[in-house]
Amino acid sequence: RSIKTATYLIMPLMIGMAVCAEPIISLLLTDKWLPAVPFLRIFCITYCFFPIQTANLNAIKALGRSDLFLKLEIWKKVFGLIAILSTMWFGPLAMAYSAIVTTFTSQIINSWPNKKLLNYSYLEQLKDIFKNMFLSVVMGAIVYCVSFLNLSNIFTLTIQVVLGIAMYVLGSIIFRIESFNYVLGILKSFLKKKQLS
Repeated sequence: RSIKTATYLIMPLMIGMAVCAEPIISLLLTDKWLPAVPFLRIFCITYCFFPIQTANLNAIKALGRSDLFLKLEIWKKVFGLIAILSTMWFGPLAMAYSAIVTTFTSQIINSWPNKKLLNYSYLEQLKDIFKNMFLSVVMGAIVYCVSFLNLSNIFTLTIQVVLGIAMYVLGSIIFRIESFNYVLGILKSFLKKKQLS
């Protein structure tokens, strides 16, 4: 539930920010910061998969396996250090790209023990979030096409945000994504409590 719900909410936000990176940076930081666009996109991709990492680690901690948690953290830090040292000679952008590799490796490292502890493998986790991932990527691809209209940054960003939200909600209904109903139920419950108070 944690992985499904978190990825359902975070993936479209991160992919949306990645495809809208240019107008966002141009509007917030001015055009002189446009060289930072690739970095923003790279780190948006890496953060897409953070829910898998954190959920697996929290499960291990909840089982009281602090010894295993420590071992996993050491392995990840060693791998991350190797990735940084091996790419630092090729510039900051290469170092940023290494974060994508490190992220995917960390997912596998974090989820590997849970195949035995919880009978929930990494492939099963990917299967559970496949619909969320697919819908987010399709939404991102269509939203990115708006940039080819050559409109002003504010109009481009406005259209992209509205179109992205509409597409994601519509896709959630069409594909009957369970997380959509779960989040909708929480929102309805929250609003009902607010009205009663």
